[in-house]
Amino acid sequence: MKILKIKVMEKQKFYVGLIFLIFLFCSNISVLAQNDVMMQGFNFNVPVDEANRNGTWWDNLAGKSQELKEAGFTGIWTPPPSKALTGILDTGYSISSHFDLGNYNQRGTVETRYGSRAELENMVRAMHARGIEVYADTILHHITTDYRSLEPNPIVKAYVSGEANNGTRTAYPTNQIVWRVPNAPPGDYYFQIKRYNLPCAANSSERGYEIYATWTSPNPDYPFDPTYPQTQPFNLESEPNNGNGQFNAFPASGSRVWANIGQCGDVDEYKITLTRQADINVILSAMQSECYMGYCDQTRGYRISRVNSSQGELTNALQTLTYTHINYKKDFLCREYLCPKVFCK
Repeated sequence: MKILKIKVMEKQKFYVGLIFLIFLFCSNISVLAQNDVMMQGFNFNVPVDEANRNGTWWDNLAGKSQELKEAGFTGIWTPPPSKALTGILDTGYSISSHFDLGNYNQRGTVETRYGSRAELENMVRAMHARGIEVYADTILHHITTDYRSLEPNPIVKAYVSGEANNGTRTAYPTNQIVWRVPNAPPGDYYFQIKRYNLPCAANSSERGYEIYATWTSPNPDYPFDPTYPQTQPFNLESEPNNGNGQFNAFPASGSRVWANIGQCGDVDEYKITLTRQADINVILSAMQSECYMGYCDQTRGYRISRVNSSQGELTNALQTLTYTHINYKKDFLCREYLCPKVFCK
């Protein structure tokens, strides 16, 4: 019986193959080869006049359009045209505004690394006039923000304070929050750190975190972002540090401390001393033994649960800032609707 089944299966395979060959040789289907060739029209080191905030790449491509046509190219792949996070030097992949194509003064510049919108449109016209299609390298669902997009977010504060619906939901990414005590007068401030959504049964090395704090803006360009890597001597949490009258004095503004939650019910406490009025900004980052800093799983939650000071408890005044203040120019959507049209013929 088994031999018979194998023979039947072999016959079925034979007939299927035969039918495919008959279809292939008897049909009128023709396979058409296309002669289109695309040129990659950029690299990550195209020249730019940083001092004068002037990009020249669109003009450079426009000037080569005839040469590209004569070489047989029918398409050109161009770099991302939108304004990106670091302005004139940005290669365009950390997009901050899809609708700014080098025609608005944002991120410290009007032009992008590649030039102005007018120069972009001129390049596209030059390519189209020579039968060359233009393909922009862009990712429409990407957006990048930095400290300039921080805003108080009471909804996230409530979500994190509720420990992601008592642990039934995913934690808000720990290192995507800046905790702030605004306009804090001189004095001592005590920040208590708690955890949630951590692997409590795992080794304590899986429950590590970093606390970064600044109250004098040591880097005016990036006042809320830690600088990696931490340099020696490393600042490490010391025990006892249980949030019950025992704490670690935070080293200095702009410093970072590496620590861990020994048991899931532990509370760590840090003392920050201000000699003058300032905003106190704190960033927590989840850390584990197998990863490093921001590359760790940030859905292992850490939060500031309480802030005490010589003026009393300040937990209600504590702000939770997130990188969500993305404010497009009003006329972007009015003029372009949802997609820039300069690439359309």
